[in-house]
Amino acid sequence: MKGHLRVQFLRWRYHALTLVLLLSGLGLVRAGLTYPIAPPATPMLRPVAASASDRGVRPVAPQSQPLGLLELPNTAALLSLTPAPTPIPIRTEVIPYTVVQGDTLLSIAERFNINLDTIIWANLRLELDPDLINIDDTLSILPVIGVWHTVQQGQTLEGIARYYKVTAEAITGYAPNKLAPGAPLTAGRKLIIPGGEKPFEAHVVQTEGGAAMVNDQPQQGLFIWPCSGVITTVYSKYHLAIDIANQAGTPVYAAASGTVVQAGELGTLGINVQIAHGNGFLTSSGHMQKIFVQEGQYVERGQQIGEMGSTGKSTGPHVHFIIRRGDGAVNPARYLPRQ
Repeated sequence: MKGHLRVQFLRWRYHALTLVLLLSGLGLVRAGLTYPIAPPATPMLRPVAASASDRGVRPVAPQSQPLGLLELPNTAALLSLTPAPTPIPIRTEVIPYTVVQGDTLLSIAERFNINLDTIIWANLRLELDPDLINIDDTLSILPVIGVWHTVQQGQTLEGIARYYKVTAEAITGYAPNKLAPGAPLTAGRKLIIPGGEKPFEAHVVQTEGGAAMVNDQPQQGLFIWPCSGVITTVYSKYHLAIDIANQAGTPVYAAASGTVVQAGELGTLGINVQIAHGNGFLTSSGHMQKIFVQEGQYVERGQQIGEMGSTGKSTGPHVHFIIRRGDGAVNPARYLPRQ
């Protein structure tokens, strides 16, 4: 009896559970939801053994194909859809530039992607004195590194090219010049010489102190200080040297190696030594009380050549130090090490 009741109870519970599931399903259908119906699984069939020895071998399940990698969009295609920036036109003409506060020739050259010489060569005033630059000055700026040449009467294309160390084709091949090969040159015409180098030409002027070169290029450290002491007089157009004062007997040295071309009394400079160093440079050390070299002698850089004194026209022990290049004196501060 008890067994019969247990069976009846299980059947009732089974029918109740079925009814609950059915009612839940109808509710989901009314709400617009459905259960995902999975496709029936494909039964795994045991392969037929090819031979008796193959029987009992567990069948190998077919390997699933690996999931493919997510395909990325074509980067080149995407870039091609991005609008290209508007190209900056290449400048072909000489333009004016007005100097502003804080400008230097080097900073201006870097701004226009040219070098320092290109600016100096295109502006004669800077050739006369590269340090002369003021606010509101107007400078001519070339579009390329090179030289801006003004044709002189009788000049030829070949001669101009040879002077600036380029080929004639480099001049005619530069489109902004608008110059065909073999075309005649007229005096006053302006030509841009791409890559040209202007040979150094000394500009010497007469000042109250004598002949001075006004366009020398600084070469800091080319010479050493000729002695220790205090600078009492600086270089100027009235005084084409520097005066270095110290105690009498202070050693005086050769500022660079070279050959002694003068040693002894020299007018108001008293006992003086001049040394030729090559490349047109000559140094002079005056007012010494004693010298240890003679004319024609070769001396090394830093070799002692004498002792400081106060000979000649002098108000106290000091060295009157001059650097000359070619026919004119130059500012020693441009060639000595910085203090």
